[in-house]
Amino acid sequence: MSKRKHNLRLIKAKDSYSTKEIVELLAVHAKTAQNWLRDETLAKIEGIYPPVVRGIDLKEFLTKRILKSKVTLANDEFYCPHCKGARKSRIITIESNGIILGKDHQKITIKGKCEICMTQLNRFDTQDNYNLRQQEPISQDKHALEARQQLNLFG
Repeated sequence: MSKRKHNLRLIKAKDSYSTKEIVELLAVHAKTAQNWLRDETLAKIEGIYPPVVRGIDLKEFLTKRILKSKVTLANDEFYCPHCKGARKSRIITIESNGIILGKDHQKITIKGKCEICMTQLNRFDTQDNYNLRQQEPISQDKHALEARQQLNLFG
């Protein structure tokens, strides 16, 4: 999975891009761009050699890759970088470091340990948001939440 965040605003939807142009535009290795085309995960324009990709297809391909790597967290979950997923923590401590965000929002650090691998986990929030989340019911249907977030990205 790619750890690089590509600037999608550089890609013009109406333009077409060769492999060399994709390499220069996104600062990826030539083999990476070739692999995207070879695996047919990136649609190329048929009948043209060297392969050419429409800008809209390139943008859609990269957006799908970004969304595939996103993890939606419930109110009581942390992201575990070791397990690469949403995990709950039995031990939760809240620390305030005195930093004020905006006019009057107190920044807090919520700390816990992954139940599976015992990795130290951190989540940053404001005191007001944390208090509100504690009052909300925890969503059991993560897929519905993810679908709503994806619609917000495109809408």
